[in-house]
Parts: sequence; structure tokens; C-alpha cells
Amino acid sequence: MLDAQRLLAGYFGWASLKRALNASEIRIETLEQLLSLASTVSLQPEPVPLDVKVVLLGPPLIYYLLSALDDDFKELFKIAADFDDRVERTPETTLLYARFIAGVVRREKLLPFDRSAVARVIVYRRLQEEIRRKTIRIETDGEEIGQVNGLSVISLGSLTFGNPSRITARVRLGRGEVVDIEREVELGGPVHSKGVLILGGFLGGRFGKTRPLSLNASLVFEQSYGGVDGDSASAAELFALLSALADAPINQSLAVTGSVDQHGRIQAIRSVNEKIEGFFDACQITGFTGGQGVIIPASNIKHLMLRRDVVTAAAEERFRNFPIETVDQGLSLLTDVPAGESDAEGNYPAGTLNHRIAARLDAFAAKAAELARNAAGMEPRK
Repeated sequence: MLDAQRLLAGYFGWASLKRALNASEIRIETLEQLLSLASTVSLQPEPVPLDVKVVLLGPPLIYYLLSALDDDFKELFKIAADFDDRVERTPETTLLYARFIAGVVRREKLLPFDRSAVARVIVYRRLQEEIRRKTIRIETDGEEIGQVNGLSVISLGSLTFGNPSRITARVRLGRGEVVDIEREVELGGPVHSKGVLILGGFLGGRFGKTRPLSLNASLVFEQSYGGVDGDSASAAELFALLSALADAPINQSLAVTGSVDQHGRIQAIRSVNEKIEGFFDACQITGFTGGQGVIIPASNIKHLMLRRDVVTAAAEERFRNFPIETVDQGLSLLTDVPAGESDAEGNYPAGTLNHRIAARLDAFAAKAAELARNAAGMEPRK
């Protein structure tokens, strides 16, 4: 068992360990030989056969750095064991931890903690616990206008897990702009920004043929404080935007993953299993209602290889996956209202979501025209 921090801090310790493990032998070499600086080599001991199991101990950051920067690390150290340094907060564990703090204070001869200091040490929480306590807001039931559950992936070394995110959209009178707040504050990567720009292309292609798009829309990942990249949330962002335009509530029991093109086709994404399992875990924390599930691209069905508990819940219809191929299919699932198909003149049936969106955009265009005429000193049309 080796201390990873000391091993990496020593001169050539890490390189020597890798060489010994790869060759299954220990060679006694001088520093000059190790660096290939010696022109002649005198007599040296025979290599010592090596057949051991090595365990590296260290903080998680060391593991993640070696996984990302050293190609040999994953081959030599295939088993990762992450020891949790936090426990679920209950009255019993809180009392035990307070006693542990008091014991450390006495042993180290420190000044005693008062009640508020002990509470401050205990208050540190984990991500899923924050979801359960509603510190991080993830809705898994009810309905909201302009809000949808998107799914992202967090990678830590060789570990990957899904993380639900609340995506919201707001619309107002404007000049046809879709503002990506993540990009504006330099938290959005180029692929994510491309996905948002595609949403503007979809709106223009579907609703901008007969009217100017006189709107201003904003999209954001709520309670997200790190970088966002990839286009796998573009379908979710579009659903939030269309919900805000139609003033139609979205079912929060469903989460969405998938990218979208300018024609409204839903495209495959990566890590579909981890994303489904991430929302499943969130629903398990908040409580299953029987109507929860994930909307995924139909082209990702062949990639499904879910955990046994997710498969069991799906068989019992406590949690389901809904494959879709188009934006309209997803919009109908999320709102329980028909999306509607246009006729030869581009008009949608009354009562459908697309008809409501078109009417909202017509109202924006009419108001923008009225404001422009008033600014120019012209009389409004009768």
C-alpha cells in the first residue's frame, strides 16, 4: 500500500513504479542509468522478480488527475474504490459526529467548539441529498410553463453519472433573438452554443415564413455554476421555449435528452444510459408517482443497457422511456396537447400547440408593427 501523494512528489518514483509493474521485475539502477546519461555500465545486481498487488491511497483529485493525464494509469490500476467521507444526516449520525468532533478537540488540545461551530461542520451535504432537501430544485411531479428537466453527464476520471438539470425559457417582444445565457456569461461551450443557434433556425423555418419573428427569448440551465457543452440538451431547450410561447405547461414527471436539427428531427446523443439512470435516481429520492420517465431519441434505443433496478421499475411501469423522432412527438408527450400539422397554406388546426405558438408570434409581430408606426408618428391602421 503506497501513499500516492508521496510517490508522485518523490524523484522519478512514479516512473520507476510503472516500469517495475510493466516488467514484473525490480531493477537496481543509478539515477544516471535511469536518465540514460551513463556512457558505461559496471556490474549490477540481477533483476528481482516482482509479483505483487499495489494499492495507491490518496485524495480523489490525485485519481482524477492521473486518469486524465497518464495513459498507463488505467491499465495498471483498473479497480477504483472511492471511500465516502460523508454519511446521511440523521439524528443518530449527527449526534455521533458531534461526539467525534469533541473527541478530536480534546485529543488535539484545541479550544472547544460551541454549538454553532459544530453545526457548521455538520452542514456539508451531497448532490442527491440537496435534491431531496429541495436546495437544488429538480421537479419530478406537477406542471410548469417554460420549464423542462434536461439531462447532463458528469465525468470524474473513469466514472460517469447522469445529473438532471432544470432548464427554463422566457419569451417577450423583441427582434427575433434567442439568447443563450450560458454563452453570454462564457459558461457555454461552442457545441452547446451551436445547439441554441439551431433552435433559432427551427423557429424561423417553421413560423417565420409568413411573419417576422418579433420576439426575444432567453434560455438557461438553472442552478448551474460550471461549464456547459454539447448539444444533447438542445431538444429540452426547444421544448422549454415552445412551452413558453404556447403558454402550455410541461409535465415535470418527464425528463428529456436528445439533440435537434433545424427541421425538427430528434438526433442521437451520447451516454443515454447514464442520463436515464441519473433522472431515475432523482425520482427515487423525491418519490415515484408512476408517471415518471425519460424522453429519448428513437435512434438511441439500440444503445440501452440500463441498471437492473431501472429495468425492473420499467417492467412494473413505475418508470418508462419514451422514444421520439420529431419535436412534435415530444411536445405532445410533455404537454398532453396535440402539436398539430400545417395545411398547404401553413396554417395549423385551432387548439393545437403550433396554432397557439403561431398566434402568439402574430401578436408579437402586430405589436412590434404598432410600436414602429407610433415611433414614426403614423396613425394606427383601422
